[in-house]
Amino acid sequence: MQKKACIYCRVSTTDQSLDRQIADLTEFANRLNYEVVEKITDKISGAKTARQGRDEVINLAKKGKFNYILVTEISRWGRSTIDVITTLESLSRYGVSMISLNGLSFDLSTTEGKFLSTLLAAFAELERAFTSERVKSGMRNRKEKGLVTSRPVFNKKTQRLITKIKTLNLKGLSAPGIAKSLNIDTRTVKKVLASGSKLST
Repeated sequence: MQKKACIYCRVSTTDQSLDRQIADLTEFANRLNYEVVEKITDKISGAKTARQGRDEVINLAKKGKFNYILVTEISRWGRSTIDVITTLESLSRYGVSMISLNGLSFDLSTTEGKFLSTLLAAFAELERAFTSERVKSGMRNRKEKGLVTSRPVFNKKTQRLITKIKTLNLKGLSAPGIAKSLNIDTRTVKKVLASGSKLST
């Protein structure tokens, strides 16, 4: 299989340079015979939800534009452990590996990578179950306290897109990334994600 790769780099502030990361990963790719087809960057804190560059990487991975993502270290990719687990699980379903210059890698072409993919899928499913239970518990608590539990009313177009919005969010896309993908307003996406809404019947 041809090794097509996307280089992804991130720094935390706009005054930091991405040059060193790009140079190191380009040399790394050449050494391992990866064909670099994309170089995508973010200048933003790893804790921020909206990361346009990473959203673009995920979208291109879904389209099969490459089968490897190269990073200097996994922390450049993820916002948290759960975020890393969830997004790597999604990438594995697209057949995309993540190779780190330093530290842990996630290479689906190896036995270890395939085993890790199975574990990540299990952890991601567990986290989704925990999230669902937290939402239900919160709603029960609000109801017991007599607080309003009704959800916002959305127009028909948004109602039709609720399932897609939820699915893209579980795959790791941020609200701006989902809005761009579905051609809707970011504020609408955030309201849907905050509401816990389901499709009306």
